[in-house]
Amino acid sequence: MRPREEGQHDQPSKCPQCNSPLIGDRAAGEVVCPTCGYVLLDEVEFEGPEWKAIDPEDKMKKSRVGAPLTYTLHDFGLTTTIDDSGLDSRGNRIIGDERAKMERIKTWQFRLRTIDSRERSMSNVLQKIHEISSSLSLPSNVSETAAYIFRQYSKPNFCKKCKMEVEPSDRPTCLTCAIPLVRKCPQCGKPGTPEERFCKVCGTSLKTLCIKCQREYPPEPFCPKCGSPLHSRARGKQVSGIASAAIYLACRKCDVNRSLAEVAEKSYLDRKVVAKYYRQMVKEMEIASVPMASIQRHISKLYNNLNSKVRMSEKVERLAITLANKASGASMSSGRSPAGLAAAFLYVSANLLNEHLPQRDVAEAAGITEVTIRKRCKELFENYNITVRVRAA
Repeated sequence: MRPREEGQHDQPSKCPQCNSPLIGDRAAGEVVCPTCGYVLLDEVEFEGPEWKAIDPEDKMKKSRVGAPLTYTLHDFGLTTTIDDSGLDSRGNRIIGDERAKMERIKTWQFRLRTIDSRERSMSNVLQKIHEISSSLSLPSNVSETAAYIFRQYSKPNFCKKCKMEVEPSDRPTCLTCAIPLVRKCPQCGKPGTPEERFCKVCGTSLKTLCIKCQREYPPEPFCPKCGSPLHSRARGKQVSGIASAAIYLACRKCDVNRSLAEVAEKSYLDRKVVAKYYRQMVKEMEIASVPMASIQRHISKLYNNLNSKVRMSEKVERLAITLANKASGASMSSGRSPAGLAAAFLYVSANLLNEHLPQRDVAEAAGITEVTIRKRCKELFENYNITVRVRAA
């Protein structure tokens, strides 16, 4: 808190004109008198919350402290990070034994962020998603969507014995006796909570068992039908492959124009490897249909790439988008690559406006061949009649 400066006084609580209680108008940033309308203070910054709560429970829900939660961190960003500047809360430098103590606390804080192998693997994949997203200059909503997709994909809900996806129970019961299972220490017999892994008394690993038939169950979630431990679909798969597949799927869901080749290049993988992981992810997550990026976005991206080599007017881009909107039928887009269609629309628009645009430059910028452009142009002229109207000057 800043010390009060000289000449700074407390805000008066009553109007100096009519002696009525003052009120604060948060929207206008003013302190006014409701009786006579006298404005005491203008452009006031209210440091309190902008929301109102009707009860303590509502206050807890609306209260916001710290950074927002994010899917891109394995702990949703709730872990406190110790600064490595070497300064204390007063700004003084930490030296000697205190500095060594703080470094040791920081090391253990970093180690304890992930308590088991599942969290460590999740942290590695999310870090890879962040790296690839930064390399591709993707917006934050794509990174959040990719992280959410991976979290859904890596849930331990697949039984290898039943070969099906099951939902683990919050309160697992014995498959034979149908009574709730308990966590118990096999050495001293002390009970434990479902979240605990080791006994607080002797440090032995706790076991999950039935107190009636003494049948032991795996500590991790297990199948309610056969009792086998549930596994994650991401188990044993390459970190870069899963991260690339999640990013490409997120780009298509968020309508962000990034090709499979671009994602594979930034993840240092072969395009076929990324395509394989992507097909597996879509199939195993049972995603019915994944929307493709719109042809209009492909046209804008291709126009920006070509404009650095071949100078074109903005009329070419606008006409190409108009042609794409007019020719949006299933006969043109079904089974065709959006990059090929965008290249054809842009090439036809440049020729209609009498601007020079070589096919070779368009093919190189779109990542396709010149034959593909000629085929798409032929299909466009066969299915649609393009009429050019010339206006008098």
